[in-house]
Parts: sequence; structure tokens; C-alpha cells
Amino acid sequence: MKNLFTFLLLVMSSISSYSQIVFEKGYYINNANQKNDCLIKNIEWYNNPTEFEYKLSEDSRIIKKTIDNVKEFGITNDFRYVRCLVDMDRSSTKISEMSRNRLPEFKKEKLFLKTLITGKADLFLYKEQNLIRFFYSLEEGDLKQLVYKEYRNSQNIIVENIGFQQELLNNLICESISKRDIEYLKYQVKDLVSLFKKYNECGNSEITNYQKKVKNGDFFNLTLKAGINNSSLFIKNSSNIGSEVDFQNKISFRTGVEVEFIFKFNKNKWSVIVEPNYQSYKSEKRVRNRDVKVDYKYIQLPIGIRYYMFFNKNSKLFLNGALATNFNLNSTVGNLDVESVNNNLNLGLGYKYKNKYSLELIYATESNLLEKYVYWNSDYNNVSVVFGYTIF
Repeated sequence: MKNLFTFLLLVMSSISSYSQIVFEKGYYINNANQKNDCLIKNIEWYNNPTEFEYKLSEDSRIIKKTIDNVKEFGITNDFRYVRCLVDMDRSSTKISEMSRNRLPEFKKEKLFLKTLITGKADLFLYKEQNLIRFFYSLEEGDLKQLVYKEYRNSQNIIVENIGFQQELLNNLICESISKRDIEYLKYQVKDLVSLFKKYNECGNSEITNYQKKVKNGDFFNLTLKAGINNSSLFIKNSSNIGSEVDFQNKISFRTGVEVEFIFKFNKNKWSVIVEPNYQSYKSEKRVRNRDVKVDYKYIQLPIGIRYYMFFNKNSKLFLNGALATNFNLNSTVGNLDVESVNNNLNLGLGYKYKNKYSLELIYATESNLLEKYVYWNSDYNNVSVVFGYTIF
């Protein structure tokens, strides 16, 4: 089992090292306003970047460009980042660092802003960890930050400066946009993109919307899973030399369901998985003229992270790492009761086809079923081959 664990780690690291890097047809505009076609490494940045990598052709070397020598870069109809010198307010939302000043505290910054929508009115986003700021311009005029700020007033109560609502009410004047539309507007991508789209349509402006339309199901998977375990158990009494029993490997079945939440960044390569499942292990060994039986039944609840590596739109590999909590169901090892709850790690390597069918190899590290007994020790682990069918 330990050799298999080492093998899995080596396979996982090797696959990660040689996983496909996707370069897509794009462009960048340099400081001399020259537009250059290229292949851009599209990693769907979670935070706004300050640099990017590109190639001139599939076989050429990778080159890096930074915010200092590029005015704009993007992939047509996918994303567009524009270098801007803007007044930026970075007021913290952490209570311990929260400002007591209602007004934004602007400083000039050079940033790559992500374009959300263009037309008669343009909308841009800047994101950095927990910081989110929106900027807009009218008819290619100056960029302004839409102000939203949390601060503490004189009574030490946290209040909001929602100046962005008044700014938009004063400037996005259109018969299809009411005062009520603005008053209920939230400082978030969905609401602001919807408002700017409505304003641009009102003015019959040509619109480019860089926000991809996705279904909620694209980021949530429910998968039925069934498989085979190859499990082993070794027990030892430290106070009694020779009291060791190797119950050896046994084959059993497992069944469960997996819930997966996919993160909306980095090309949907990362997700969180939760997979409640039922497993069991039964064995019997003749020890000192008596039969010692193992009857271990448990509900396992692994919670972990998954990383995908895409070959094409229908085929992908994935790696899992999960912390599993095992809930014992009235189990025994001989005349000893099994620990009610124990934990271990699950490492998985799998393949998924058409986002519907999956086959996975899972290695579970050792868990001690007899931890509550002072002199008893046990090592229980298993390797599973699991088939999955994704309902949606």
C-alpha cells in the first residue's frame, strides 16, 4: 500500500508537470499603438493580472509581457484587459482596518482593467483577493470609479457609502431605466452588467458583452458512483509480543454520490468535491485456536479539491485530494469495538469522458480503527476503482 501511495504521488506530479497548456488566438497592443496577433496563455485570471504570456506560433518560445509595455491584450469575444491610469480607492472591508471617512480615498494607479461590456457606456472590473472595484466611461470619456465603501461612523456603526447609485442615476439617463432600477442595484457584476446592457440597448449602441452566459448547471455536477475496494487490515497489541494479526486483502463493493462545485476561474480547472459513500470490510482469521472476525461497516464523507487537465472538449484527466471522515456503523474487530469516527486522506486519479462518464482510482491512507484502546493499534487502508455517471 505504501508503495502504491508513492506511485500515485509520482504519477500525479508527472501529469501536473506535463499537463496541457492552452494558448489561444489573441492580440496585444504595445505602447506604440501597434496591434500584434499572437497566441495568449488563457488562464482565466481570478485576480486582474499585471502580466501575461504569449507565443507568436505554436512552436515558438513563450514570451512574457507586463503592464509597462502593453496597453491592451485579449482574446476576441472572450476577454479584454485595458491598461488605465485611474483614481483608485482601496478602503478595506476588514473591521480592524475599516476607515472612518465616508469619502473614498483616491490614489493614482496603473492597472489592467477587465472589460465587462462596451458600447455608448463601458463597464470595467478590477479584482484583487477581497477587493472589487468597478469603473465606467461614457462615450469613450474619462474612466471613473463607481464608489461603494463601507466605513465606521461616529457611533462606531458600520455603514455604506453607495455613491455609485447616484452616479449612475445622474448619467445613465434612459426612458427604460427607472429610479427604482438604480435604488435596488447591487455592487456586483450581474447587476451592473445588466444595467449597462439596458442603457446601451436604449441608445441603439453596438454592444460587446464579455460576460459569458453560463447555466448554473455548468458549475455544479451530481454524480452517482459505484466501485470495488481492495482493503486490508493489520492489528497489533503492543503489550503482548506476538499478538499480531494480518487479515490481508479482501474485495468489497462501495456505493455513493458525489456533489461537485466548479470554480468560475482558471478555465474551470478547479472544483470542490463532497462524496458521501458506503463501504465495508469483512474478514476472518484463525488465531490461537479461535476465529477472529472483522465486520467493519462505515459511511465515509470525503471533502476535498479536484484539478482537471483537459485533452479536448470531451476528454479530461483529474486529480483529487480529500480529507475523509469515516463514521462507524456498529463495527467490531474480534471482541473490540471500532472507533466511532476516524479520519484519513484520499488521493484520486481519474478520467472523465463527455462530462458524463468517469473512472477513478482512489488510494486511502491508513486509519486506526482501534485508537480508543491504549495497547491496540491497527492499520486499515484500501484502494478503490470507482465508476461514475454524472446526472447533471
